[in-house]
Amino acid sequence: MLVREKKLMQCHGGGTDGKAGSTAGWVEGGEGRVIQENTIDEVQQLRLIPEAYACPNHKAEAVGIPTLEQAIRFCYAEKIGVTIELKGDGTAEPVVALLHSLEKEFPDIFATTMCSSFNVGRITLAASLDKRLRTAVLYTNPPPKDFVDVAVKAGVMQVDLRMDTITEERVQAAHAEGLRFKAWFRGPDTMKELKMSDTDFFEQIFSCKVDTICTNMPAALVGFLEGKSEGGKKRKSESSAERPARRFVRFDPAKPKVHALRDEVDRSSTPPEVFHCDDCGAQFAAGLRGFEVYMTCGSEGDDDDGYDVCMSCYAKPKGPWSNYAKGGKGKKKRKFVVCDRNVDEEEGEKGEGGEGG
Repeated sequence: MLVREKKLMQCHGGGTDGKAGSTAGWVEGGEGRVIQENTIDEVQQLRLIPEAYACPNHKAEAVGIPTLEQAIRFCYAEKIGVTIELKGDGTAEPVVALLHSLEKEFPDIFATTMCSSFNVGRITLAASLDKRLRTAVLYTNPPPKDFVDVAVKAGVMQVDLRMDTITEERVQAAHAEGLRFKAWFRGPDTMKELKMSDTDFFEQIFSCKVDTICTNMPAALVGFLEGKSEGGKKRKSESSAERPARRFVRFDPAKPKVHALRDEVDRSSTPPEVFHCDDCGAQFAAGLRGFEVYMTCGSEGDDDDGYDVCMSCYAKPKGPWSNYAKGGKGKKKRKFVVCDRNVDEEEGEKGEGGEGG
């Protein structure tokens, strides 16, 4: 949200998306105030009312409102992904400019940051400013029938629907156009007023195969997913001799670190949490269904980490991956295989020695 100097604060505020920024009821002396009409100094002098929040009261005592840059830096220090909801007019350009200014310090910032908005025009503008930006259209009520077409036209990569508007048909329609799908929950106070619990919706949302869930109860969601994993059918396990070498990427904000899996690791149950494309350098964080399909070529020795490539890069027959596939002088051509994180198994070969189909 922009304040008087046109600087960005990390603040939701009260009111609707079209008229956001009211501080009444959630900051001390907030009656009659609107965040946008104050300076940064004035906003940062405000203090939250602990009782107005769902978190334990002591965690909100003497707490102020940070700038967006301060919030992003905190999240990176704690290795937390960031989603920025664009609130209010004029926020798209400065948000993208801020990300550009932080890119040298945080090289993967465009791969680990998402921007979203209920305002289609606002998020369309943000998506057009840098094609690397991960963007989403938000819907609070049942979406219009053409919500997928709207998202595709806007140039976003994801649609975010409220938890009680999720249907399998809507998820499938989004996936058919290559869009990711997120389910989000109302705030904890609203859920309580409606006599609802996030857990009431987990089963139905999970069955629709959404990619991401934004919940007020992350611990409960983790428990639910672990129960699904333990109660589901066990995948067939193969020995390391029967299965090609696999790799995983350990997330690090400064630089992704690639590690070969030890022979004793059960590769059928150790998918990576972050997939890193060795061609374009992009990182794709795993959601509920993961980052879907990618191409991989196992390592062939201590001096060879192997090679992973996203499908967009693999579609370029003369991309950097093709040089790796050729094998080099005195080496045989390397085979790339299709990997699907949903089952974490190779689905067959596609391409050899730079001659992919």
